[in-house]
Amino acid sequence: MMKRLLLLFATAFALLAHAQSEQQWAIVDETGGQTVLMSNVSFLLASDYDDVFVIVCKDGTEVGGVKRASFKQVDPTGVTVPEHVAGRLLVADGTLMLKGCEPGMKAVLYDVSGKTVSVLTIEGSEAQADISGLPAGAYVLRAGKAAVKFVKR
Repeated sequence: MMKRLLLLFATAFALLAHAQSEQQWAIVDETGGQTVLMSNVSFLLASDYDDVFVIVCKDGTEVGGVKRASFKQVDPTGVTVPEHVAGRLLVADGTLMLKGCEPGMKAVLYDVSGKTVSVLTIEGSEAQADISGLPAGAYVLRAGKAAVKFVKR
């Protein structure tokens, strides 16, 4: 009965995951700690005679041996801004703004393949980069010892 209830909730959350928002629903394997976005879940596989189930993803991968799972809203990029960067990195109107930088520091923007997209030499304590022309995708900005991942939509 518990598995059927979990399957019902998983289906409901999968439908809700299609709505566009900053946060998306995910299923969290409390046994192994793995998190899977509901939009990536194809189905849950369970047996009435077993106390574990499998999360089967749309790409064919599996998260097996799940005994307990919960649901939570997560940032779909998996990106959290470190405290030492928060408030120093802003994006507005297609412009990436860095604040509180050391003069002469270089900021390098990479795409997901590791290719350098842009290099900024910071003149004052602030720098700006036009990212409006970049294609949608994930990027990494490295400035000094700090690196921040972000997704351009």
